[in-house]
Amino acid sequence: MDAFFRVVRRGERYLLIAIMILLAVFCFAQVFWRVALHNPLAWSEEVSRYLFVWLTFIGAAAAVGEWCHFQVDVLTSKLPPAPARYFRVFCYLAILFFAYVMTFHGWELLQRIRTQFSPAMRLPMIVPYASLPLSGLLMALHLAERLHNDFRRPAGEGRA
Repeated sequence: MDAFFRVVRRGERYLLIAIMILLAVFCFAQVFWRVALHNPLAWSEEVSRYLFVWLTFIGAAAAVGEWCHFQVDVLTSKLPPAPARYFRVFCYLAILFFAYVMTFHGWELLQRIRTQFSPAMRLPMIVPYASLPLSGLLMALHLAERLHNDFRRPAGEGRA
């Protein structure tokens, strides 16, 4: 099971790296064509915007996997190990609910916009919006791993 989650994390990282490279290339191309050639590209701004959306949502899911989101641990640091574990589980379940909402309503959104196309590139709008349910699914996977790992170890061992 741990190998599966390592593959998921590695895939997220590679996807994020690829998106960052493409974002840099398209932004550079837009600036170059606009400034040097005085002929701005009509499509590069749109592609960059959609890549940034993907970067944001997949990055948020990767941050859940690495447990890197902003958190205040004043309460959990003062609790004994067993109650702290249950509070963490409550937090996991709250985030899992958010991931469910992202996935479910993101999928509904994809069904409603499946016939729409972007203005500059005529790209199906499903492409940029697909990051929403995918991010929710990835968050749910990471939270399932956290829940599994928290209950696999003794109550006295905390999880960062």
